Amino acid sequence: MDFEKIHNNFSMDAMLDYFKKLIKEYDVKFIILKIDSESLDKCKDLKFSKISNINKLQNHLNFQKGYQNTLPEPPCIYQNPFYNPSSFFLYDGFLIQDVYRKFLNLNFNDEPAVVLTDKLLCTFDESDSKYHARTIVFGNPAIISFSGIIMGPARPREYHLKSLFYQNNDSEFIELLNYEYAEKFLDYDNPKINHAFSIFLVQYFYFIRDKKFKFCNNNNCILFNCHWQEDLLSLIEKGELCNKHLKCLNKFFKNCSNEFRTDY
Repeated sequence: MDFEKIHNNFSMDAMLDYFKKLIKEYDVKFIILKIDSESLDKCKDLKFSKISNINKLQNHLNFQKGYQNTLPEPPCIYQNPFYNPSSFFLYDGFLIQDVYRKFLNLNFNDEPAVVLTDKLLCTFDESDSKYHARTIVFGNPAIISFSGIIMGPARPREYHLKSLFYQNNDSEFIELLNYEYAEKFLDYDNPKINHAFSIFLVQYFYFIRDKKFKFCNNNNCILFNCHWQEDLLSLIEKGELCNKHLKCLNKFFKNCSNEFRTDY
């Protein structure tokens, strides 16, 4: 997609430079392809990946069959006045992954690919029977969501407590609250978004190298799973590979191919 339309500070070069820094300048080759987003939006299966009920898992079986004789359910629209834009369609991360896989003509065993998207991706959590926004969906292709980076990790607790006093259409209150906490979360116009993308690229790199991949428990390691915006900002500022995963990195490059591609 053309990120410049919604985010003037996004830079593929800056993202890849920071990625290389995070993996200690090891030589990882990227084949970068541009996806025609208008063509993708015309894919007939895309509409079936839109979530119709955040408390109900989409019908994955019907999706696999191709929906020959069905119509999509009306999609729900996520609305939150504290974000700009404030309304989004929600997409099932694994269903839209199938859409991208078909669009790119990929098989599971093909060279790993990464798709960068502005679409808000969610996956269903069985523990609370609800969809949750995600920053990245692992697999082939992996999908890193621009909107997921903004809305997936939660903003500070104090921010959410104050938002309880929000009155409908009180744009001044929203503006003041966002200004007060501007340094506590990422937004679309923040150039640090490039570094956030790089962190998730590294996580995917480890995912494809290690079949037993797990997130790191060290909150200073860039393989840490960030549930809060402040955690993500901390990784952007001072995160690096912990000793354990630095050793893994050295092993990866002794025996493995170093090539995968990013698509955007």
